[in-house]
This record gives sequence, C-alpha cells and structure tokens, in this order.
Amino acid sequence: MLLGSRQITSGDVRRYVIDYSEFLQKGTTLTTPSASISAGATSTVESVSLDDTNTKMILYVTGGSVLNETFTVNVVVHDTNNQVVNDTIDFTVVSP
Repeated sequence: MLLGSRQITSGDVRRYVIDYSEFLQKGTTLTTPSASISAGATSTVESVSLDDTNTKMILYVTGGSVLNETFTVNVVVHDTNNQVVNDTIDFTVVSP
C-alpha cells in the first residue's frame, strides 16, 4: 500500500516512523523490519529498526544529489501472527 508521497531536500537525512499499532491484533507485535530503495537512486535508506514497543518501524532516508530524482522506498515488516506487510513511500528530491 502506498503510505504517501514526500519531498526530501538533497543532502538531508530524515527520520520516518511508520505506526502499525492500529492494524495489529491484540498481543501481536512486529518483527524483522526491512526497507529498500528503487534501483538507480542516489538517495539511500538505512538504520531500519523497530521502536521499543515493536509496533512502529523507524527508518532514515537520505536525499541524493540529483535534483528532481524520484524514488520509492519499499518497506516490509512481519508480525508475530505470521503476517507480512508490504508498503511503499514515494519521494522526490528537491533543492535546498
């Protein structure tokens, strides 16, 4: 599911938090978060983790050096109920 579209300034590092708590069944938590970026992008995604409650995914996106670059961050997270959630966020790199 597309979670949204964002602009990121070239060279910025931004922290994003995806809150899955309202979608989780009672007593279920998240496991094994991962994120990847569309091929060929100069931007990066890293430091993917879960918060202390294991209901929110945290990731850091760095805006690349190519202005108007568009890229997609693909996020995948599993939960303790054996469900797999695949989401995306679209980005555009803008000038400072």
